[in-house]
Amino acid sequence: MKSSDFIQEKAAAKINLALAVGNRREDGYHDIDTVMHSISLADCVEIRPSDRIDVTVEGAELPQGPDNLAYAAASLFFKETGKGGGASIRLEKHIPVAAGLGGGSSDAAAVLRGLNRMTGAGLSAGRLRELGARLGSDIPFCIEGGCARCMGRGEEIHPVPFWDELSLVICRPDFPLNTPEAYKEADRRPGRALLHAGRMEEAVRLRDGEYLASSLFNDFESFLFPITPALKETKIYLRQWGCPVLMTGSGSAFFLLVQDMEAAAETAEKIRARRPDWFAQAARTMGDVSHDA
Repeated sequence: MKSSDFIQEKAAAKINLALAVGNRREDGYHDIDTVMHSISLADCVEIRPSDRIDVTVEGAELPQGPDNLAYAAASLFFKETGKGGGASIRLEKHIPVAAGLGGGSSDAAAVLRGLNRMTGAGLSAGRLRELGARLGSDIPFCIEGGCARCMGRGEEIHPVPFWDELSLVICRPDFPLNTPEAYKEADRRPGRALLHAGRMEEAVRLRDGEYLASSLFNDFESFLFPITPALKETKIYLRQWGCPVLMTGSGSAFFLLVQDMEAAAETAEKIRARRPDWFAQAARTMGDVSHDA
């Protein structure tokens, strides 16, 4: 590969169609049961050969050193594969940060995939998932994307046939949320009833829109709405569009399930017009992301 060559990977965001949060484990993580689906909203990751690891970020204010998951992913990859050299990584951010959309995790997954291609290391998807799990709970899913029911701390992945006909509006109000703080709120509710994502998995397998809409849930809404009124107010505001609405991950982004992409584009435009400081964009669910270039 010439020094001028580069690898490009799509880093697709994800939504949680259902998310149950269990108790804190001895390793500090929490057991979860969730159905995640990749969506068309994505960052672009470019990787070039280099003699060291460096990361540049465009479109968001993020760390560019070891505190960036993309940097950590590259460092772990070279350590585990024994490949020499490094990589110059450029992240073109389109996914809102601190939003529950998995942007950082997807960037890290894209770096692992891209370095695997660039170096010819030949690691299997399973091995890439193992590496990703050391860095973050959502990264194993993001290695291949599509749709899956994820359990354990997120590393137990059970693929579900993806549903690529769901039209969405992704909406994030003008404030971020801290994931560790959100999990602390879960820890303040011991003995709570634990839900599971089985109904949502069935709804997706059946491609039953009404069943899917009735199966939407996110435990973080019950944890965070009482202490963050702006989140609850956001959901109330978004319901005026007359379609199912759910917060994704630990927030602060929401998604709306709309009839088609035309309606998604129109709704996103209306939200932006009324709330110009919010992120609002049409998107759709999509399948396996591991071969996108």
